[in-house]
Amino acid sequence: MSASNAVSPSLLIVEDDPSAAILITHALAAIGVQPEIVSTCRDAYRALRRREFACVVIDLGLPDGSGHEIHETIARNGNPPPVIFVSANDQAESAVRVLQAGAVAYVVKRPEYLKQLRNAVVKLVSTGTDEQGLARPRAEPGDGEAARYALLGGSRQIREVRSRIRRCAKSDATVLITGETGTGKELVARAIHAAGSSAAAGSSADAPFIAVNCAAITGSLFESELFGSTRGAFTGATCDREGLFAAAGRGTIFLDEIGELPLDAQAKLLRVLEDKSYRRVGDTREIRSHARVVIATNRDLQEEVEAGTFRRDLYYRLDVMGIDVPPLREHLGDLPMLVEHFLAAEARDYGRRRVSEPAMDQLRVHSWPGNVRELRHTITRTLLWTDATEIQRFDLRDGGGQKTPSHNRRGLSWTEVAASLREHAGRLQPTAEALEVSVRTLQRRMRELGMKLRDFR
Repeated sequence: MSASNAVSPSLLIVEDDPSAAILITHALAAIGVQPEIVSTCRDAYRALRRREFACVVIDLGLPDGSGHEIHETIARNGNPPPVIFVSANDQAESAVRVLQAGAVAYVVKRPEYLKQLRNAVVKLVSTGTDEQGLARPRAEPGDGEAARYALLGGSRQIREVRSRIRRCAKSDATVLITGETGTGKELVARAIHAAGSSAAAGSSADAPFIAVNCAAITGSLFESELFGSTRGAFTGATCDREGLFAAAGRGTIFLDEIGELPLDAQAKLLRVLEDKSYRRVGDTREIRSHARVVIATNRDLQEEVEAGTFRRDLYYRLDVMGIDVPPLREHLGDLPMLVEHFLAAEARDYGRRRVSEPAMDQLRVHSWPGNVRELRHTITRTLLWTDATEIQRFDLRDGGGQKTPSHNRRGLSWTEVAASLREHAGRLQPTAEALEVSVRTLQRRMRELGMKLRDFR
């Protein structure tokens, strides 16, 4: 069987965490298999009744039951597909239980777990089918258009951002993206663009995405850069010139650092946002704009309005459809997934690496003033100066500082919390007492670390 004519093996992935499901799907699709994703036991049973699968990948903890129940149901069939478990629970007893029940592998969700999962799946499908039926890896997780603009993370904050992106993509209204430097505001803008636009806007995700750094355009050039100019409109204008709004067509124009615009330029921007039309410098004709406008800032525009440096009418025009991108320190539970993603992106240049638990704890207590951008640079810098296969310590810059645990010890590490939860069988009250924190603080820290109580019971 040639690779071109091979039918890709089909896999069922039972995973209730959307971000983990995205990563697993990309990892397995890259080796030439066809993953189908469900998030509950109920949907898993439906899928298993509907068709046969070459392999089933099951998360241990699910919202309406346990992965054990699905495995037991599969095992009762005459010719059951092989089962691989994935779980954040690294207790030996859990692994022993599922392996004794007939599972072929138990993969713990730690850095490099996607590589382990890929290897396990490749071994299974290559044994059961012609090896040429498996395509060579097309891309690492994180490559490609879909992954490039996917906001990774399973935290409540990131899920909310993704939800807002979907809502914004259905409208042609101007979108205001706020957030600290390095949080990924342009990534959000590109995600809105990639998701397409409303039928009313008539734009297309295949149309241009034009990013403009407002801080790099002086007030006198703003109008001609964005709207264009006619020959002779000013000294040096020797021909008609198309502006960025015209170049965007039915695509997206992304105005970054909008707080840097001088007041006169703000007035001109307000007009095109209100009327959806503009004039080239030196021209009297109105030109209709079909571009979606997405705007971003790391400033507090309300404070800028009170200070008189930002127009109040423009602020109210922008304060309609907004997305606030959270700083990394507010969704530290997404760190392992982000680290895995960035390590995979750098694997071609630096080889496959894994991260020790002390090194991951080092990241968890860092304050991350540069947010996800700082994390990406930290990983690249560490890979550049570290040859070891397992990273024991990241090359963090002192400017980021370290979190100093307060009197309620909010800086508890994943290792500390996990060890105490296991010791007390997932019971919150004795765990909190052992860690010398309140139950509320423990629950908050577990949310920050992305920990699920059911994984420790």
